[in-house]
Amino acid sequence: MKSVDPNVYLVAEIMGDARRWLRGDEFDATMNYTFRELCVDYFATGTIGTAVFLEGALALTAMYSPAVTLMNHNLLGSHDTPRFLGLAGEDPRSLLLATVFQVTFPGAPGLYYGDELPMSGGGDPDNRRGLAWDSVGSTHHDAVRRLLRLRRRHFALRHGGWRLLGHKADGFAFAREVGADTVVVGINRGADEAVVPLGGQVPRRMAWSVGDVVRRRNMLHLGPRSAVVLG
Repeated sequence: MKSVDPNVYLVAEIMGDARRWLRGDEFDATMNYTFRELCVDYFATGTIGTAVFLEGALALTAMYSPAVTLMNHNLLGSHDTPRFLGLAGEDPRSLLLATVFQVTFPGAPGLYYGDELPMSGGGDPDNRRGLAWDSVGSTHHDAVRRLLRLRRRHFALRHGGWRLLGHKADGFAFAREVGADTVVVGINRGADEAVVPLGGQVPRRMAWSVGDVVRRRNMLHLGPRSAVVLG
């Protein structure tokens, strides 16, 4: 394939640590099921806390080379897994918060059809239902579309590094940066407000948000079940 087109994208469906196949002589990236498991445990089932989740995110950025990390197929669902919405107890806000992280974390976000609407379902074959056309244009669908437009607009969201700014309770904030292009993302999965320190010079423009979010100086006040993108 590479001899025909050196720019072709070869992605491997390998669960777990796929480093041995991602050394530059076989595949370009992997379907990042480790990313999915981390998001399921944090956003859907709540079986891990924020500190453990962020340690896992940092470990993901160190697991592969920077080039592979930026190309990894980061997914929340696939034809081989139960629907995220079902695992989250049919709570679309949990899916939306996970999608914010998916779209803004280093890698290539792979949205399984219907998760943008959102669609529910169990394991195979219930995860392969026909598309819920009546949900097209829903509030959730519109929020995801605006997120994806934001990703296309910012070079930092596609090519930037990942830097944790701070976390408090169930809230955290991180930055994606390339040169002068900086984007800051804040997420609070909890039922209470989280006040997260930002530190340094960060963008002031609120480009996307859900829930109650207020920035006061270098502190980000994230209301319950909220998220924001500054940039």
